[in-house]
Amino acid sequence: MADIQFIKPPNALRKVKVGQGEALLDPFLIRRAETAVAALRDDDGNWGTDEFDQMDEALARLEKSGNDLAGLRALHRNLMDLRAQAASYGYALLGDIAGKAMEFSHLRKSLDENDLAILRVFLSAMRAIHKERRAGDGGPLGRDLFDCLAALADSGPE
Repeated sequence: MADIQFIKPPNALRKVKVGQGEALLDPFLIRRAETAVAALRDDDGNWGTDEFDQMDEALARLEKSGNDLAGLRALHRNLMDLRAQAASYGYALLGDIAGKAMEFSHLRKSLDENDLAILRVFLSAMRAIHKERRAGDGGPLGRDLFDCLAALADSGPE
């Protein structure tokens, strides 16, 4: 039987995380990034507006042309953007709903009129959360809303 040798390479990422070694993160750059994100959060709430409009356009395109590949791609791109932006701006509930809508539409081989109606419900919920500036996870009501949307998405055929 051959000898076995375990090699454990140095973990540079761990050194950064615990603040040791050459790869130390510059606290000034971290504060600067946090300040930039905080300033964006305090913006007038215009983030996401373009994505909502583009989702409306993608859904309308899908309603007219059936399962248009370009429309599906646009829908997924906008949902991904919304999910990422929601996380950046502190809208966890909106991000979770966008993620569930992505999962719902992605798992389907094609979208029928019922699927598109469900996606419109998701879009309406996300618009309402954004319009009312409901940051965070929404508390118990937000969890109930997400659970209802998830049940709606999980109820249809795949």
